[in-house]
Amino acid sequence: MAIPNQTYKNLSEAMIAKLEKKQYKCQYVEIPRNIIEQLALKEEGGPRADSAPETPASEQNVIVLQNLFKPLLEARPTLIVALGDTATCATAQIFPQIPVVFCMVPNGFDLLARVQSELKTSNVAGLTSDIVPADQIAWIAKIHPQGRRIGLLCSERTRQTAVSLKSAAQARGITISTIEASKDRFPEAMEALSQDAPDSVLMIADSQIYNAANVR
Repeated sequence: MAIPNQTYKNLSEAMIAKLEKKQYKCQYVEIPRNIIEQLALKEEGGPRADSAPETPASEQNVIVLQNLFKPLLEARPTLIVALGDTATCATAQIFPQIPVVFCMVPNGFDLLARVQSELKTSNVAGLTSDIVPADQIAWIAKIHPQGRRIGLLCSERTRQTAVSLKSAAQARGITISTIEASKDRFPEAMEALSQDAPDSVLMIADSQIYNAANVR
């Protein structure tokens, strides 16, 4: 299970080849970009104009995903491997009783918290693409040994990651100041960060905050 991305596709093909050599039956499903955009619009602003207005956004999402995953529903898999957080959340929503193993996922602490609280399932585990928080803080301390205050922007989707970084920093006598941010209010967040005057700034992967324009 993956979204349209050549890296994900290459990894999926390599995994399937290995599994099939061990006599496992595999089925690859890709979530098309138009469905990803459709789900994102429903999550942010409710049902689209071309959807039935009496159907809640969450129910619309389930209908869309059930249609997409129909071959998997019929195949009754015993395990699902999901590449990326979009595929992970989608499969966890439709297959709550089937173990989902994820990979290529940033901010794993937040993904697990979101899946457990919103989807009410604990059958999700895997490997994140995160660097261990203690290692990140160690690198910052090595680059800037006199620094004792780090500024960090986070959103509701990266709060758990921020907490883990704060804990790792505290163990080294370093304080992390977190500032809630979003793409829409990025200038205000940068102003707050400037007023806080940290010794250094740590950026974490968060699509709710950063895009190509504001990173430049």
